[in-house]
Amino acid sequence: MRISELLSKTAQTWPEVPYMYYEDDVISYRETDELVGELAEKLSAYGDYKGRFILLSSSNCPQFVIAYHAVLRLGGKVLPVNPRLAKEELEYIIKDACVPFSICLEGKGGAIAGEEVAKITFGKYSVVLKKTPEELITKKPFFPEDLSKVAVCIYTSGTTGHPKGALLTDEQLLANARMCHKGLDARSEGEVMVTVLPLFHAYAGTACLLMTLSCHSTMLIIENFQPLKVLEEMKKHNATIFLGVPAMYAVLANVEAPPKIPSWRICVSGGAPPPAVGGGEQLVIAGDLDDGGVGDDAAGADAGLLVDH
Repeated sequence: MRISELLSKTAQTWPEVPYMYYEDDVISYRETDELVGELAEKLSAYGDYKGRFILLSSSNCPQFVIAYHAVLRLGGKVLPVNPRLAKEELEYIIKDACVPFSICLEGKGGAIAGEEVAKITFGKYSVVLKKTPEELITKKPFFPEDLSKVAVCIYTSGTTGHPKGALLTDEQLLANARMCHKGLDARSEGEVMVTVLPLFHAYAGTACLLMTLSCHSTMLIIENFQPLKVLEEMKKHNATIFLGVPAMYAVLANVEAPPKIPSWRICVSGGAPPPAVGGGEQLVIAGDLDDGGVGDDAAGADAGLLVDH
């Protein structure tokens, strides 16, 4: 099964279950599927996306999720990037993957090469579509193998040279999501995943966006990591699972007068175990989960129950 098919199937089976909480918005699987269809139809008027890598530059918001699924529905391959990348970094990726179009948030795509083709509105949301200048894609992409099963391409940070694109198939991504689902013993329709890690990264892209879809639960999408606000949003929406990195837990453990969140039962630390914290109430992490992940720090996550003491 492909990711695009799974979204449609989930929307038919669990139409009113929320897929996303974002600020005051509650977006069900049915509404998400409809918005994806609307965006895909409008995008199709500007070109052919089938088999091509489409750059997606966005912070955490519903537009990222809807555009991600819309590109897949059109037969394209999602290439998510950090919206803070410099112009030179973006140009290298665009040339390397022969990206014909880029999707970004309005007013946030200045560093992306190309002319603005259209501002596309779907429901209450909108994105900007940019067309890559011909001089940046003078040749068709050449790959030694058939890429028909590839769904997503995530570029490395390039710390040891030029960034390299990791090609991920629907099958690989969904298998990874199922492993996360099983390893965390996630409850169908019952989980609210805190999604404050960047969705353009392999960790959140799999363990939040796709794992949530695999167990037809809900993402609590938060754009920026502001510790007290994050905890307040978690309390408001009865969050159950927090996916983070060690530095986040160190900061959260030192928030003054944090709200009580009785629904919060599991936290996951990517890349390394969370640091030891002390004094007052604290997060106690126990157990270990290797999620068999893909990407820089999706693998080797530590998971455990939250307890007070």
